[in-house]
Amino acid sequence: MEVQSRAAEKRILEALSRISSAVDFRRVASETLRSDGEVVVSGLTGTARALFIAGLWQTLRRPLIVVTPHDKNVSTLASDIEYFHRVLNASAAGQVCAFPALETDPYSGLMPHAGILQTRATTLWCLRQKRADIVVTSIRAAATRLTAPSNFDTYSLHVSKGDDLSQELFVEHLTTAGYLRQEPVAGPGEFSVRGGIVDVFSPLMRAPVRMEFFGDTVDSIREFDLDDQRSRGPVQHIDILPMQDLLVSREMIREWAVKAAEHWKDDAFRKELSEKRVFAEGGEFFPGLGFLLPLAFPLEATIFAYADGAVAVLDESEVLSENHEKFMESLQQRYEQTVASGGLAVPPASLFFSPEDLARPKLQNPRLHIEELGAAEFPNAVPFPIRSHPSARWHGRIKELAEEVRSSFARGIQVVLLGSTLGMAERLRDFLHEYDIPFRLEFGEQPLKVVDNPLAPLVGIGRLSAGFTLPDASLLLYAETDVFDEVEHAQPTHRRRQKLSAFISDLQDLKPGDYVVHVDHGIGTYNGITLVHDRECMMLLYHGGDRVFVPLERLDLIQKYSSTEGARPQLDKLGGTSWVQRKARVKRAIRDMAQELLQLYAQRKLAQGYAFAPDSEWQKEFEEAFPYDETPDQLSAIADIKRDMESPIPMDRLVCGDVGYGKTEVAMRAAFKAVADRAMAMRDPNFSA
Repeated sequence: MEVQSRAAEKRILEALSRISSAVDFRRVASETLRSDGEVVVSGLTGTARALFIAGLWQTLRRPLIVVTPHDKNVSTLASDIEYFHRVLNASAAGQVCAFPALETDPYSGLMPHAGILQTRATTLWCLRQKRADIVVTSIRAAATRLTAPSNFDTYSLHVSKGDDLSQELFVEHLTTAGYLRQEPVAGPGEFSVRGGIVDVFSPLMRAPVRMEFFGDTVDSIREFDLDDQRSRGPVQHIDILPMQDLLVSREMIREWAVKAAEHWKDDAFRKELSEKRVFAEGGEFFPGLGFLLPLAFPLEATIFAYADGAVAVLDESEVLSENHEKFMESLQQRYEQTVASGGLAVPPASLFFSPEDLARPKLQNPRLHIEELGAAEFPNAVPFPIRSHPSARWHGRIKELAEEVRSSFARGIQVVLLGSTLGMAERLRDFLHEYDIPFRLEFGEQPLKVVDNPLAPLVGIGRLSAGFTLPDASLLLYAETDVFDEVEHAQPTHRRRQKLSAFISDLQDLKPGDYVVHVDHGIGTYNGITLVHDRECMMLLYHGGDRVFVPLERLDLIQKYSSTEGARPQLDKLGGTSWVQRKARVKRAIRDMAQELLQLYAQRKLAQGYAFAPDSEWQKEFEEAFPYDETPDQLSAIADIKRDMESPIPMDRLVCGDVGYGKTEVAMRAAFKAVADRAMAMRDPNFSA
């Protein structure tokens, strides 16, 4: 399969190389690196932009930082560019990375999502290690003030077997770098300590490692399996990268506490200041600290400072400027509201660069503008017009699509059809075969209508959000989303989105005053939906009247409170310890229950069960008498149950299915097998009841 995929990509590369006939990449690159003018590439639509950006990197061979107007476009554009970059630049050592914006309102008191912090830190690390060829970000994220690259670098650690390294300092380093202490380690960004052993899972590693210390020396490093905790084999060295882009030590938190007491002297801030200083004076992190830290430690770097010689690719510059200005205006409103209500906050300019700041000479990089319609706002620009169009959407109208493909082939247009998976590519291949259209590329052992004509429609595997047409290159590309209504590659990548969908379905029954549970703050009451600087947020009330605003896109942090009928729980206090202690008790209880289950299943493995005989002729006659054909799921369940019944190990299986899915038919077969086996045993003269 891998060989076939490489052959497919080679043929797709031949097709995509047609873009060189429509774009003079050498001249575009040369003009971009000249700092005395603006370079504008116009006419690019949809995923044609992704192909152009990958082709531009192929010529420039220096980091590209692509800035889009909207946060929601970052992951899709990065995925599209990644496919073209891999095909066009197979020898490239770097990768395509996303640098998403923090979803959290800096004045809401919420912590940013751990997954987003990890993605941002990994991208910065890849830039510093020259492992990122192209970075895709939004204007909100690009405007974020970051710590200096030199400070970030101090928390990137390369550890080899035999290194002199204090275990105590190493654990402190992991904590400051954003790693979470868990027993046992369950995923990337976690570590645990047991005596002279430290388990740690860096996002760069395929598996966690177990580091054994002998005094202040790293005595051994071994990979281990998350499931059974057993070592796999030795590792010579590991890279520990930060888990968040803002690195905060205990000393920094204590210093912030001193600065905060000097800065917020007014009585209006006394309540919230005292609550936060309880943690800060002990060097303990508290929610929202990252958005308050610039009071003591100003942030002056942009993402461009992390990549030497990076070129900024600005997607729709006018829209970028408009969105940037609106974002800063909304932040200023939220800042004023927070201060007026006695909340601690630093001005937006301490957290984000303004449009004027980003335009300062010392922050400028070589720039290239991508515009869909034209370059009217750049009267003195160097223009590079390219004709492109989004591909048509067929919504399953295969016959009409076949006519279009046949017509394009006859006119000398190279047609490329991409499926996100092998199964989707086979569906595209089968439709060409069904309508007797010759094509290139085969999947499986039996070739179908494969021809040597270099212009024959080409079928390949590739994840793209949509297709496009380049008339000047005689290239027409269809993604599976253009052909079928279903979208395989656009399934949610985070389990939190699935949880969000489930919560929204329950939201209809949620009324003001109902109890809810926030993963970080504990039990509060729902107080309706409100607008917070143009974003819909859920308002939660806590002990003492404290409020938390949760953006609707972060409802994965919340679930409805459930308990015995009529029970009224006590509200948690923001910044208090009751919720932390309750979670710790539950965690211990779950660990104890897991240990009991492990013991139970170990006993079941050792227990001797009854092994039923293989199917008899009676069984076959009974099953053949059923009037309906079994579904694949029924057949699978029946086979699994019979295998369990014929094993001497006690059965432990649950059959699940919706109403009408045929559970009874499965159960009847199992029941008949048991009765028939007992009847046959009773006829045995050696049988004993």
